[in-house]
This record gives sequence, C-alpha cells and structure tokens, in this order.
Amino acid sequence: MRIASGGVAAAVRSACRACVLLLFQIVAAAAQDTPVIAPSGSRPLVDPDATYVFNHLPGSDLILEAQIAPRIIVADSFGDATRRLLAAARKPVWGWQVSTTPMVRLRLFNEVSNPVRTPSYMPKATVQVARFQNQSASAPSDEMEFSKGPIVMWLVDVIPFGHHSNGQNGCLFASQTRDSRGACVEASPPPPDARSINRADGSFSTNYIQARLLYGRLYLDAVGAPAADYATGWEWRAGGGLQVNPKGYLPGSIDGELSAVYAPTRIIADAEVARRDGWRCARAEGTVRLQYLHHGPSGVPPFVVSAEAACLPRHWGGSGVFVRFYRGQDYYNLGFAESITRLQLGFTLQQDTFLSFKIRSQ
Repeated sequence: MRIASGGVAAAVRSACRACVLLLFQIVAAAAQDTPVIAPSGSRPLVDPDATYVFNHLPGSDLILEAQIAPRIIVADSFGDATRRLLAAARKPVWGWQVSTTPMVRLRLFNEVSNPVRTPSYMPKATVQVARFQNQSASAPSDEMEFSKGPIVMWLVDVIPFGHHSNGQNGCLFASQTRDSRGACVEASPPPPDARSINRADGSFSTNYIQARLLYGRLYLDAVGAPAADYATGWEWRAGGGLQVNPKGYLPGSIDGELSAVYAPTRIIADAEVARRDGWRCARAEGTVRLQYLHHGPSGVPPFVVSAEAACLPRHWGGSGVFVRFYRGQDYYNLGFAESITRLQLGFTLQQDTFLSFKIRSQ
C-alpha cells in the first residue's frame, strides 16, 4: 500500500507534538506541587540552561526545535550556604557548585522525510562560586524582618570547557571536497564573499571557554516556603562576561577556516527578573540577553539580542510556556553565517528554582 508523502509528514508532525505534550505531562505529574522552590539544604540549580521545545510564529520551515539540557550536579556547597546564611547575622556566606550538562539542540524540518539537520551536540562543564550576604536593615533579634533580606548574591559562572559540534563529516564550504587524505580542498577557490556554507553535512566543531560575573538581589518571605525556611519571593540578577573559542584547545577545537568566519570572541550581557506566585504563575520571569560578536561572518550584524518571558503555572511540575524574540546570528551550528529574526513560542522545563534559606534560630 502506498501512502502519500503529505500524509506521512502530517503523521510525523502529529506524533512529534503528541510525544512532546506527553513528556511534559509525565514530568508535571511526577513533580512536587511547589517545584519552583529549592528548600534550604537542597542542591539548587542556579542559572541553568532550560529544556524546551517550540516553533516559530506565524510559521516557518520547522516542525519544531528542541533543546535537552539536564544539569547534573557533581559537587555542591550551595545547600550548606542556604542553611547558614541567616544564622550568620550579616556576615557573607560562600558556596560553590561543580556540574555538567549533556546538552543537545535539534531542529526537525518540514521537508521530505522530516530530517533533523544537523544536530547540535553541546556538552559542557560548569563551575559556580557564589557569595551571599543578608542586607536586612532590621536587628537580628527581629527575626521576622531580619529573615526577609534582601539577600545580595555575587555569582561567578565559569565554563572551563564547553563543546559544540554537529557530528557531520562533510566539508565546511559547499565548494570543497575531500581528497584522498581526508583534507577539504577546492579545485578553483571562489572569492571569499562567494563561499557558501555546506548546510547538508558540513562539519562544525569548536571548544570554548566562558566566564561571567552576575550580581543579584533576592527578596524573601515565609509564604509558601518549606517549614522553617524563608523563600525568595522575587529576584533579579544582571551581569556580563566573555566567551572565547581558542584554536588548539583540546580535541574538537575550532580550526582556522571556521575561526575566520565564526566570531570566536564574544562579549555577553544579560539580565533576569523572576517573581513567585505572580499572574497565576508559580514562577513568572523575564530575561534579556545581548551578545557582541568580534570579527563575525560577513553580512551578519555584530549584535545579537534575545528577550524572553516565561510562565510556569502552579501544579505543572516545573513546566510552563514561554515566548521569545531573537534577532542576530543563527545559534544553530551551521547557521552561523546567517542572521535570523524569530518569534518563538513553546513549552519549557525550567530547572532554575527560587532559593530558600533556613530561619536564623533553627
């Protein structure tokens, strides 16, 4: 029996959407009622990458785009810091965390056979060091007011090793072919501005180092917090940093051809604000991110801007919906030579949680 290709494509799209919705329902059902609060003494995740799936509005050549980014904590003292902060009067308390994230990004295209072209493999290691200090103007004897903060947080977020590749074996440029030694060569090299990227199976690979410094404030209350805790009611943080993609930095590092057109040095700035139990959301947040690309590809603006709003409703187990505006260099491996403007709407599994701190007298 022969099935029309349009029917197959429609069936695949429906199956993908059904699987995504089922995934979020399972996670929501398995989670606690208040997953947005990290009880004091737990191992909280601060500023992680989200897991999400979305499409573009009003339409695009994509069926969906997804990012899978679970953060795995290797070692942690943030939990200990959240137990000690309010008991230490106004003295600063330090915490640190070492984690790894086996991140993957996928784009499922609305083409024949609905290909995933080409996946982004983005594992990384992260080291975070945080300094917390209670800035309450109340006397420690006034426990109720003293425990509300605000808490000042300085966060150093370092990725000593991050990798980004797409697992392909073709040449980077469409005009190149591999010779008998496996090297990419061109019979008659075109002018630099006329070279096009091999989007079908071009090989993309780089290793990077990134460091950021963030400053934030956390405002606490006991409403909805775990027993003997004061939890963050709302918070904001802002900061910036630098990402470099050096040549020769371990296997898989960027080569000369890619480095010349990729913008291997990037200046980063971002800001975020989040509120607990606001607008029917267990967590409502807004984020703005900016990047400056140093020596980027021709025709791509040097600035990237992204603005996102998300709502994680109560009893959804940490899942929610988001809308994001993105403009600038395409972040999807071989798309780096193109500038895109996108409005994205989808579902997210946000791992960032509101920190809570042990009441001083406990």
